[in-house]
Amino acid sequence: ETLYIPKVQKCNGRFDCLDLTDECNDQCSKELLGHISQKMVALIFGCTATVFNVRALIKNFCSIIKSKNIRSLTNKAFLFLICVSDLLVGCYLLCLASLDFLYN
Repeated sequence: ETLYIPKVQKCNGRFDCLDLTDECNDQCSKELLGHISQKMVALIFGCTATVFNVRALIKNFCSIIKSKNIRSLTNKAFLFLICVSDLLVGCYLLCLASLDFLYN
C-alpha cells in the first residue's frame, strides 16, 4: 500500500486512496453535502428518523407478538418492514452527515 499518489491523480474523478482523501476535499470541491445547512438538515432528519423508528419498531414488534388473527399479523408485519426501511434511511442520513463532518 502506497502512502502517496502522483499529483496528477489528485482530483481526477477516480478514487485512488482508500479513505477517499484524493477526491473528497476542499481542493477538489467534492464534499458530500455542499452547504452547512444541508449537513444540519441531514443530521436533524437522521436523528429524528432513527429515534422515532426505533420506538415504532419496538411498539410494532410487541404488537406482532400479541396479534391473534392472520390479517392483523400481516398488516403489522408490513408496518414493521416499513419501519425497518425508514430506520435504515435515518441511519444512512446520520452516516452521510457524520462522515461529511469528519472528512471535510
